[in-house]
Amino acid sequence: MRHGAAPTLEEERLRAMTDAIVHRGPDERGTHREHGVALGMRRLSIIDVKGSHQPIANEEGTVKAVFNGEIYNYRELRERLRRSGHRLGTEGDGETIVHLYEEHGVDFARHLEGIFAIALWDAPRRRLVLARDQLGVKPLYYSLGRDGLSFASEVKALIAGGLLRPELDPQAAELFLAFGYVPGPLSLFAGVRKLMPATVAVWEGEGEPALHTYWSMFGEDSPESAADGGRAGARSFAMGTAGKRARVPSVTGAGEPPHRRKGQSWDEDRERLLELLRGATHRQMVSDVPLGSMLSGGLDSSLITALMAEHSTQPVNTFSIGFVEDADANELGDARKVAERLGTNHHELLTSATEHPELLDEALWHLEEPIADVSFLGFLLLSKLARETVTVALSGQGADELLGGYRKHQIAALAAAIERSPGAVRKALAAAGARATPGGTLARGLEALSTDDPATRLLAMSRVMEPADRAQLLSEEFRARSLDGLPAGSTGWWETDSRSAGAAGAHPIDGQAAGSAATAGTHSIEQELAHAIHAQLPPGARGALAQTLALDTRMALVDNMLLYFDKMSMAASLEVRVPFLDPALVRFCTELPDSRKVWMGRRKELLKRASHGLVDAEIINKRKRGFFHSALGAWLRVHSDALLRDTLLDPRALARNQYDATAVHTLLADAGAAGKKADQRLFCLMLLERWQQLFVDGSRSVESPPAVAAAA
Repeated sequence: MRHGAAPTLEEERLRAMTDAIVHRGPDERGTHREHGVALGMRRLSIIDVKGSHQPIANEEGTVKAVFNGEIYNYRELRERLRRSGHRLGTEGDGETIVHLYEEHGVDFARHLEGIFAIALWDAPRRRLVLARDQLGVKPLYYSLGRDGLSFASEVKALIAGGLLRPELDPQAAELFLAFGYVPGPLSLFAGVRKLMPATVAVWEGEGEPALHTYWSMFGEDSPESAADGGRAGARSFAMGTAGKRARVPSVTGAGEPPHRRKGQSWDEDRERLLELLRGATHRQMVSDVPLGSMLSGGLDSSLITALMAEHSTQPVNTFSIGFVEDADANELGDARKVAERLGTNHHELLTSATEHPELLDEALWHLEEPIADVSFLGFLLLSKLARETVTVALSGQGADELLGGYRKHQIAALAAAIERSPGAVRKALAAAGARATPGGTLARGLEALSTDDPATRLLAMSRVMEPADRAQLLSEEFRARSLDGLPAGSTGWWETDSRSAGAAGAHPIDGQAAGSAATAGTHSIEQELAHAIHAQLPPGARGALAQTLALDTRMALVDNMLLYFDKMSMAASLEVRVPFLDPALVRFCTELPDSRKVWMGRRKELLKRASHGLVDAEIINKRKRGFFHSALGAWLRVHSDALLRDTLLDPRALARNQYDATAVHTLLADAGAAGKKADQRLFCLMLLERWQQLFVDGSRSVESPPAVAAAA
């Protein structure tokens, strides 16, 4: 959308933008242009395949929308809209968006259950509305420039349309090196923001877009909804559609379960969990094209597949992948057993780190924001395998973040118990941590147990690069650039998001940042990291485990896991759905006591109990294995010369003066042999430089993925 006097985006530039994301929708293109606005989309046809062309419009043609994703409750919404007098011209889900907007104004999104990124144009009001689903399954980027507001599901569309000159955001880069991903609302592209989950953005041609939260995992009675004093509701009320007085929105959102009674038993909670998950799985099986299941062989995907099988009249299509080098964590055998038990139509792929040398650049081009985990390479191959048979696949993603599936959740549960212990216990743990090897596993664990600050705890358990590592590897010039424009007392880049998730600047600072730098009136990246975490912490989260789970759900799940699930699957024109992230199920899991998640040191206890009878005991009780957990070291050893050295010692990389060459040489000498953390550091540096070569240097056109990694 352009400012009032700016010309409308030309048709050829709009076409270039949609061509850049053809992989997201190879079946159909749709565009709309009028004075000051241009909408474009690519469609992957799943529901009402021959109809439901986009942009979709209301009866008068005054409201138009394009969207990516699926609306699972569209049948109920269509019936409700018909009863309200709306005329529906399709059999699909997208039409519900424009009519809900007519009914509820910018509060429309809270009535949707699904995965979606939406752009809606209200012509009479010259208003652009962007909306993202509750948990952030579908990405949505936006950039406010000199001529107006541009947006897309992928940044490469903005580049292809000449709306963005790609440059690295130094602050986002350092956050990437710390976390292993870029936390929203930042992106690695300077000047480009991610619309946060459960957020609606409204822009009427001037100033910054107004951002409003329409849903919270903690519900309407949580402190989160009260913290903004009803600002989101007041703004939404004021922006209601003319002639139809919009209700002041509650922040509860779609799929709200009833308030839980106190003192519910294990059996009641187990039955309710299974009821919600079964319902979500069955709803997400709605499709007019073939669908299947991403079956890793672990508990979560096995349970989803079992629930699909009980609802399907045909054998479920299942898909699995493994790395030869990841033999200790390879779950292909387990996936095969689950498939045999459930009678699925099973497909599997065993690959090697020595194969597919071109895959990194192809994946990075699609990913756009790198993550410090080789899993995205495997998931791209898995998505390509699945796309040979189906167009839609369900996965078990999200269960770990909701129900306590990681080792750090065990640590957080223990920290919650220590919080109730005498202060001397915490002091003793802190003293022991101070004597441990800095940055080592023991020191990080003891720091997580001894602190009462959620930011310090999360960083101790999840940080990829310690401050000392970044100081050693990054040049002073580069680190200084990451803090440009942040004077002492700044609340940081998250100020651009007006949501009430946390009062930025009002939180304690990460312990490592609270020393002389703060006293001297300067600002450090560690303060930025701490503030970034606190800005994401819902006030409704109480206690170490609840805080850690909430932060994982709002940060790593969204900007790491879901990002690569979406980007890698859509690279293969495959839609991946996530039943565990049904809003009602998320709300229920959030309200559960800690003991249902980590019980006597056992992770995901309630889910394990709920799975009995549906999943074999050996799958339920086996040790958790990460997706390609051991493959990174092998991959680095295989590619240390042809890829790592050629990338990090490339003349362009040296000319950027971002890294210390001596430190990089040391990492390269030990590639794949110095332990997981060293591998991640090297992988992060390589990905960051490779990203700059692809996007900033323009080593490859944005219209098509790179063909061979060696040529980048």
